[in-house]
Amino acid sequence: MNLLSSVLSVCIITFNRAEFLKQCLESFLPNASKHGIPIFISDNASTDGTSEMVEGMQLCHSNIFYHKNSENIGPSKNVFKVLSCSNTNFCWLFSDDDVIQGDPFPSILTGLSQDAELIVVNAATYESDLAEVVEGRRLDIVENKEYSPGDHDRFLEETAFYTTFLGSLVLNRKSFMECSVRIPDDSYFPHFEGCLHYIVNRKILLVAEPFIKIRLGNSLWSENRFEVLMLQWPLSVWRLDEAYRDTAKQKVVPRNRILSPHHMLAARAMNIYGLKTYTQHIKNHLLGTPLLKQILFLIAIFPANVAKLLFRIYLRVRKPRGYKVFLRELNYQ
Repeated sequence: MNLLSSVLSVCIITFNRAEFLKQCLESFLPNASKHGIPIFISDNASTDGTSEMVEGMQLCHSNIFYHKNSENIGPSKNVFKVLSCSNTNFCWLFSDDDVIQGDPFPSILTGLSQDAELIVVNAATYESDLAEVVEGRRLDIVENKEYSPGDHDRFLEETAFYTTFLGSLVLNRKSFMECSVRIPDDSYFPHFEGCLHYIVNRKILLVAEPFIKIRLGNSLWSENRFEVLMLQWPLSVWRLDEAYRDTAKQKVVPRNRILSPHHMLAARAMNIYGLKTYTQHIKNHLLGTPLLKQILFLIAIFPANVAKLLFRIYLRVRKPRGYKVFLRELNYQ
């Protein structure tokens, strides 16, 4: 194996997914070893044999470095933990249940050598067994794309839907860690917020080739999707600093998404919004006119099957970003 790189490492967070993590590591190791790329793992106190599995792989691969937290500190804090374990200038954040295909490292290392301060790696989405492609390219580009310093608003508008995906980000470790004080401990998207804070007026590269296979149906926050998608996601976008124009943020997501009838109709179609959620989050909301709240109440009791049909028609006709993934989710409702 080559001398380990001081430029780039892979940083994986994991919790109780030993089998998925094994597949993830096996996908990385041939090319990571060839290029001398170290792999750092931060285990959030797994109890499923993750330690034994990783230690077994370390016997054959000296570029795997493993840390296990004494207790589960949550996925957000574990992002910062795994970065603190690394000693390279740039880190490719990755989750334990996805894998790579092909050799992404030449594209990434070339981008870093050309002064990119953030690299976003494209992905394809797959069914949970990784056997069937749902969407061939999450970013709808076929050639690498650069954002010059000062293009951060355009980057936000064009990629925000995708950069919430942890495994897409190759970040400047020092710059990201310096932003950690600006990110609330309860953020569901610390990786997104940290990167968007530090890349203002810096060069960004999108790698068009879908080097990542995303495993759908395995999200850590599936049980609280309403809170994450309708409350936490808008909060993460709108607390980005004044370097980002409000018009750019609005194009990504309304500040008060739960007061948007068409967004709430989509939430109803996805079966994450109903009367209980209306009562909890909207009924006594300080904003919103009585008429708007009445509309949102009617959406809450609107037949979910009809909402699903309308949403499916909308997706097939308008084809918004990520529509194939939404269609796939509707089929599983």
